[in-house]
Amino acid sequence: MALTPSEKALEMAIKFESKGNIEKAEYWMNKAASLEKKYGGQERVAAFINKETTFAGDATEILFNQALPSVPIWRKERIDNEHQGFVRSWGSKGLIKGSLEGLRTRVLTNLKRSVNMPGFRYFTINLSERMGLAQVVTWSDGGGISVCLWRSEESLYLCGNSQFE
Repeated sequence: MALTPSEKALEMAIKFESKGNIEKAEYWMNKAASLEKKYGGQERVAAFINKETTFAGDATEILFNQALPSVPIWRKERIDNEHQGFVRSWGSKGLIKGSLEGLRTRVLTNLKRSVNMPGFRYFTINLSERMGLAQVVTWSDGGGISVCLWRSEESLYLCGNSQFE
């Protein structure tokens, strides 16, 4: 797996320290610490290739079994900040904290509803490194249910668009 930005900065610090260049080593150590602080120590997003499916069960399994392990662990405050964007853009009704199985069941139930909506075409499952989440987006002619999933050290968090229940 590729190094995170803070790990790369730490490698640079070690490299310069081993060459006796303390000034540059200190610069890179400070840079590594800044990146750790900014990303909560978990800025790595592992490789995940966007997927498409027409099946609610498959979309749910891909989200939880393939995409979720690639989602970085963020502080709850940062998740709250990202969620506020979905309140404004999607009409999200709230951030839901839950267990893996509880959230999996809730996502599956909602995605099954999307399949039955008029004009349903397919789901896309993808990651947003910038927002630190995995998401399922419903593509249809007349709307549908979309969801986002975040990880913190303590729990999983989920939000959906205005049609999510």
